Amino acid sequence: MKILKKALCTSLAVLSIAAGASLPSAVSPDAYDSKPAIVQMIDADAACAVTTGGFNGDYWSGYTYVYASQYWSRGKLKTRTPKIKVCAFNANGKIKSGKFTVEITTPQDRTFSATKDITGSSTFKLNYGYSTYRIRIKRKNPWSYKKANTNRANCHWWSIDAKSNCSF
Repeated sequence: MKILKKALCTSLAVLSIAAGASLPSAVSPDAYDSKPAIVQMIDADAACAVTTGGFNGDYWSGYTYVYASQYWSRGKLKTRTPKIKVCAFNANGKIKSGKFTVEITTPQDRTFSATKDITGSSTFKLNYGYSTYRIRIKRKNPWSYKKANTNRANCHWWSIDAKSNCSF
């Protein structure tokens, strides 16, 4: 999609410059009161919303609120299914095989709670039908001391990316 957008912008810029440069020679510059326009191409891609944080030892992090996109259909407010990506990084910023748990709750329904065990990174849909989700993250603590230290090294930072139909 990015390549298509860039190609379209480039071709439009070239056409604009070519149209301005191909004025007939019979038209004198004195006939116009204003100076010719300068065409610039600006590459502006919509950035994905990302929130980041550090693992809080082996405890739960604070809540991150994810808001689902909504729209009107036949007089009713409908909620789109949000899609997020959750990743764990080591201290150098590389995605490794760190194991962690993501808990999904909602402020509307106090009885709803879903947990997902993730290794490294995962993309998933929040298709539960709510408009607001609370997400918190906790590093898994394996029983083996050696595995626990390896997991701590692989789970230093976390990020939540809003892939589609949601915002923070």
